[in-house]
Amino acid sequence: MTLADSSRGYKMIERIKPMKQLESFTIEQFRGLKNLQLQGLGQINLLIGQNNSGKTTVLEALSCVANPLDGFHWLSVALRRSGYMGSGSRVQALKWLFPQQSDSSPTILYEGGAVSLKTSGGYAIRSCEGQLSEVVGLLPERGRGHKHEEDDESSSDDEGGGEEKQRGAKLSLSTENLDGVKESHQLTVWDKRGVVRRETRANLGMPVDMISLNDYRSDIRAAFRFSQLRKEGLYDEAVEVLRLLDPGVSSIMVLSEKEGRPSLFIEHKRTGLTPLNVCGDGMRRAVYIATTIPRLRGGILLVDEIESAFHVSALAKIFELLIIACKHYDVQLFATTHSLEAVDAILGVALPRQDVDLVSYRLENRPEGTSAVRLDEKTLATIRNDLGQEVR
Repeated sequence: MTLADSSRGYKMIERIKPMKQLESFTIEQFRGLKNLQLQGLGQINLLIGQNNSGKTTVLEALSCVANPLDGFHWLSVALRRSGYMGSGSRVQALKWLFPQQSDSSPTILYEGGAVSLKTSGGYAIRSCEGQLSEVVGLLPERGRGHKHEEDDESSSDDEGGGEEKQRGAKLSLSTENLDGVKESHQLTVWDKRGVVRRETRANLGMPVDMISLNDYRSDIRAAFRFSQLRKEGLYDEAVEVLRLLDPGVSSIMVLSEKEGRPSLFIEHKRTGLTPLNVCGDGMRRAVYIATTIPRLRGGILLVDEIESAFHVSALAKIFELLIIACKHYDVQLFATTHSLEAVDAILGVALPRQDVDLVSYRLENRPEGTSAVRLDEKTLATIRNDLGQEVR
């Protein structure tokens, strides 16, 4: 059965579904969040709340718990807010994944507190903890090619041949699985040394991807992701997801003109062979989503500000695409939004269907921590449609 078949008349054949990847998720400490519990998760989970209530932080914590021993992934999550490997400090970026106190010294990297995350559900990892400690080392002489590696204990307080001291950060990660088995891994990070990634165990963790506000604007990144999709044999699935949004799409391909950088092109029935970078933001973000979901079978998709780049008139179609594709590939969706139009559009798609498991959480900051008010689909619909109340 294809995605198109499943969308017509909403007659997807139901099967006995396994336990969801995540039935609950607890953030004991991560960035500025503490004691946050998300109970009774659905397949489609909507995070709402005021600015600075922690919605994006929840997505980041989910991304980390899905890669619990991959220090390089944690570093990538930390650097998202400062432009990945750009001008931001790796060490400082890692520091701010951890809880900070108002009296923390800006001259001291780390003074205590650990990241602590817990899950329940079909996911094999039950708990994940991260700790950060400061290390001091000497930069190697030029030309020696000394690079940081994970588990490199010799990087700390090295006395040989260095030119200057610098501070680094050692990230120590540990997990416990369903059977009580514990594992650990370390990553040492420096701002002035290269990073060499060592792969962690392939079967530890689950597929995850996070789509941020401006990810879809990078032509090189879009071409790379699509190339990876082709290598994994998921081309047809990606095109089919995109056709749910725009039936005029015939194919997608990566092309390069005059030895230039590779770019993504769409073969469209109306416009012919069209560079993705001349399409509107809505189409570009839709392509990004379409080339992401098939790679996450049995995993989780994280979308920040899900309504971004889409006109209100297209929101219902986008959410229908997401719901159908996530069910087809058994992907659990977590999305943030500030938009009442987005909430209403999601409800408009979900309510007529009997096979949609939609839950929303309104995050609120309190002195004792961050709370989450859970609203199931019917309650959310009553508040919005019958009472017309604000839910953000």
